[in-house]
Amino acid sequence: MVGRSKGAPSVDDLARVYVVLVFGVLALVVAASMLTTFLYICAPGEALVFSGRMHRQAGGVIRPYRVVLQGRATRVPFLEEVTRLDLRPVPLEVEVEAVFCKGGARVDLRGEGQVAVDPREPMIYDAIDRFLGQPPAELATVAGNTIEGHARAILVSVSLAQVEPRALSRQIVEESAADLQRLGLKLERFDITRARPA
Repeated sequence: MVGRSKGAPSVDDLARVYVVLVFGVLALVVAASMLTTFLYICAPGEALVFSGRMHRQAGGVIRPYRVVLQGRATRVPFLEEVTRLDLRPVPLEVEVEAVFCKGGARVDLRGEGQVAVDPREPMIYDAIDRFLGQPPAELATVAGNTIEGHARAILVSVSLAQVEPRALSRQIVEESAADLQRLGLKLERFDITRARPA
């Protein structure tokens, strides 16, 4: 009878080792798959909004979402949903036609600029409440309407001779800043490109 040498593993021992290795590799594959499914990385120029659970924000306010502006975060399966909010500037065009100035003269005005979501607290919460899931064009439309309203109000208070594009641009930016801030937006740039009698 040929006997086994004392140091050689048996077939049963080798089978156990293979089973443990197979289950270990499967566990690593499942863990890696779950990590890539539930781990989100915030790219530059965006915010991640994890909604579905209540979170206490700075200042003690409780909101149904949390915001990640940089780095990475993990989504809680079945309880949270992740939406990306673009923080990059969006082009903006404003046209105001036939606005009456002081003295009865009418003016056509055209301006261009860029508007973006303000990532500072609490403005970003206002932007999330209004623009999450909306296309960037919606952001530009709302900001454009706000700026147009301020441009009309300013033009009514000045005469045609006082309509100077640079000064008017500066005044529109200053006066619309508070309303845009309440919307969670900031005006990156705004210039009057045309101001002429109608």
